[in-house]
Amino acid sequence: PKSAGNPSVGVRWQENANSGPGGLSVRALGQDATLSNEFARRSDWNLFALASFQHIYNPQHINGDVFESTAVFYGTRQEELHDLNVALAEITSGPRIVLGDSGPGAATLRPYLLANIVGLGDARYYHTFGGGIGLTQEFGERVLGEVLLERREKRFRNSADRPFATDQDGDENSLFVSARVRTSEQTVASFGVGVSGD
Repeated sequence: PKSAGNPSVGVRWQENANSGPGGLSVRALGQDATLSNEFARRSDWNLFALASFQHIYNPQHINGDVFESTAVFYGTRQEELHDLNVALAEITSGPRIVLGDSGPGAATLRPYLLANIVGLGDARYYHTFGGGIGLTQEFGERVLGEVLLERREKRFRNSADRPFATDQDGDENSLFVSARVRTSEQTVASFGVGVSGD
């Protein structure tokens, strides 16, 4: 078995932590309205921590197939806007199947199961479970491309601050495309884009 981890912590200043408008006067449904102060733009500091882990079990198959599991943990603590505190944990697990060399480089296919739980404002907000499939393709020795397709079922939880959260229950489909480029022996640049929808 092979394991790896990558933790990081930091402090962040957010000029518009709550994504509020610049002023209290807004136009809604053709009418002028004035928002209460709680919805105005507010700045804040937060502490954040992110940790990702990967475990690979190699059953010593001749073709090189392995069983890969990942875990990601993320959390923030706001100095003033405590209802924006975030906590997230997600795990995935499944085999990584070697497809062989397709010409430009080696390719693998990874079907996996996933589950996560998300907290918002110090209360459980939602959890998901589902699965996905990922295809990786090497392009020479320096570039690795990846395409991920995921489908997850999201189940929200009502709370005092969000009494109608369960109205958002449903399925979510996602597509992610990314590339990692080794720019030097110690440096890797990553690029990616994703879309999600019902």
